[in-house]
Amino acid sequence: MESAPVDASAPLDGIRVLDVGSGPVSGIATAVLADFGADVVKVEPPGGERFRALAASPLWLRGKRSAVADLQNADGRGFARELARACDVLVLAGPPSRAAKWKLTPDDLAQLNPRAVHCQITPWGPRGALA
Repeated sequence: MESAPVDASAPLDGIRVLDVGSGPVSGIATAVLADFGADVVKVEPPGGERFRALAASPLWLRGKRSAVADLQNADGRGFARELARACDVLVLAGPPSRAAKWKLTPDDLAQLNPRAVHCQITPWGPRGALA
């Protein structure tokens, strides 16, 4: 009995993901997307992500390309927004105020790239006293 040919394509081949987070929170989510074939670009500050020195960081950094952007200045935010224009999925980690500061809120992304999916992982949700 012959086995069926194996389809070498992954379910997320052709999907571009922009990871604008740090540490394991967005890192694990986007690593899983990379595992399934997505092209994941991780935005890191100059000098690299602050959690990169942790022993477990290779777990959540696997399968990604890195782009350096200092989101504390206008040039870096502009570069991240240009990357967002070409992504299918934008993953942010942190409070909604950070996305607003970086001009990467759902409304901002809708203007930059109406077809992209905006995913924000927040510590306490998008609204309320702890948001």
